[in-house]
Amino acid sequence: MNFYQEAAQFLEPSKKGSLQNRIFAQSKLLGKTRLRADPKHVFAVVFSALKYRPFLVDIIKAAEIPISDKPGKTKITMNMAILMAHDLLCSRSKRLTISKGPLKDMFLAHQTRLKSELTKFKLKHKVSDLDELVEEDSTPIRWIRINTVLSNEEEFHKTPLIARLKPIDKIEGGTIQPGQIYKDIHVPHLYGIHPREKLANCELYKQGKIIIQDRASCFPATILNPQPGQKLIDCCSAPGNKTTHLASFVAGTPGSIDAFEKDAIRAKLLTKMVKTAGCHNCIKVNVGDFTDTNPDDYPEVEGILVDPSCSGSGIFGRKHEDDAAAAEETNRDDQKDQFRLHKLSEFQYRIVKHALLFGSAKKVVYSTCSIHNIENEEVVQKLLLDSQVAAEGWQLAPKLRVLPLWTRRGDPNGFSDFPENQRAALAEGVVRALPKVDGGIGFFAACFEKRDIGEIGHRVPKVSEVESAQETSSDDHSEDAEQEDQDQDQDEEEVESEEEWTGFSD
Repeated sequence: MNFYQEAAQFLEPSKKGSLQNRIFAQSKLLGKTRLRADPKHVFAVVFSALKYRPFLVDIIKAAEIPISDKPGKTKITMNMAILMAHDLLCSRSKRLTISKGPLKDMFLAHQTRLKSELTKFKLKHKVSDLDELVEEDSTPIRWIRINTVLSNEEEFHKTPLIARLKPIDKIEGGTIQPGQIYKDIHVPHLYGIHPREKLANCELYKQGKIIIQDRASCFPATILNPQPGQKLIDCCSAPGNKTTHLASFVAGTPGSIDAFEKDAIRAKLLTKMVKTAGCHNCIKVNVGDFTDTNPDDYPEVEGILVDPSCSGSGIFGRKHEDDAAAAEETNRDDQKDQFRLHKLSEFQYRIVKHALLFGSAKKVVYSTCSIHNIENEEVVQKLLLDSQVAAEGWQLAPKLRVLPLWTRRGDPNGFSDFPENQRAALAEGVVRALPKVDGGIGFFAACFEKRDIGEIGHRVPKVSEVESAQETSSDDHSEDAEQEDQDQDQDEEEVESEEEWTGFSD
């Protein structure tokens, strides 16, 4: 099987993870299905080809290249043709990644026609380069954090790449210009630079002393804010950015963190990340499903981070993959999408609830890279209204302890089962980030904290229950007015107490 035949499969739409994860996972398989080509090369070519895919399809059709349903010695599929046309027309080398043979000869026989159709295509669209037609889908800011397990602020600022950058006090227009550096005010030891700065050549990056991590992705560990000596659990850890961020808060103290990852291949990636970041003594990688754990086996755990599978609707950088999938599913049923979100929401609720049943835990942070209420506020709402969760003494942490300087908070509409006068306060207790607008990916985070069970009493009622209680109260008052008057003083004290109770504040 040649390079293009192997790589072509990754142009097909898939819901089994990101393009990069799918390619590298297949390269580690055994048997006939293993990817034999260099996964880095495959990813680079496929990722680039996806950007130009709609244009290349038109050019290939105009060049009248014969396309087959199945590949052969001199037969190519459309996906193979896209990749080969990409390498001939769009790559730096303008050469095919294939050894001499009938297939290469067949395609090169159309090279002149392909170049001619490319020229016509650019004239038609009034561009000098196809890149002018590609919609930008990259991060506006490259966020990097100092891995304080291995490094510090002083070493960071002495690094030649960083030392030549000019510090700025604020971000203008949602981005950072080349040659500038911004120190974040929300996350300790986090800096923003222009995406085109040559970070890959920086020695600190190669040594794991600085880590590329989106600002919003740093929110969970920052909100949890653990201290050295505390025991923690990261429920869904791979690839490991949030896990190693937790390690920096506990100063790399040995035996501090249990990291769970149920996928064996992703667990290997997590282990590698942990080792590179110098956190292998601090973090224990557990290959298994967190929901299968027994809370009684972790009597010392105080903090838990839950960042489970989600729709990824806040992630960009995958636009061209999504566009390809949309082209294949032009008649996609919206009900299927809603069903998928519902299933994800149910899973998210179950895994966070499991975390909230750890008796020794004092704080649990829940986060997603989704922009949908059903995966965010509505999951939090369902947990707050769960009688078992309330019985454990959990409440939503107030804004004061959840990135208080971050202005974009939650959506009150996501707390619609609560009385209307409580929704805004609940929404203030969670944080959101919008894709690109806030300088990175779309994100959501909430923090549950435990209070004395005697204080919390019972769960906050739903709107329907409040209305029902009010109707019952009215009926009782009509029938037992005399008794109501006798107990008026006591009842007024109880009502006053309930009105002062705001649900989930200090």
